[in-house]
Amino acid sequence: MPNLAVSVEYVYRRYDNGNSTYTIGYQPGAAGYPLSQIYTGPLTHTDPVTGYAAPYYVICQGCMRPSGVGDITMTRDLL
Repeated sequence: MPNLAVSVEYVYRRYDNGNSTYTIGYQPGAAGYPLSQIYTGPLTHTDPVTGYAAPYYVICQGCMRPSGVGDITMTRDLL
């Protein structure tokens, strides 16, 4: 068979959401998620010397910032 040609082309792609690191207890699905719920703002601070303004956030009344806890890395968000 002198005029026979065979060609095969194959593309395999796997997409995922990548990795995300969260504070334990504040990962998606946890009661405190998202962690941004404990902050209020943005408020603006203006440096009196340079005049530059920058946003900042404060912890809301009655809220506590997590401390002494570890992180959890998730390969897919649970949203």
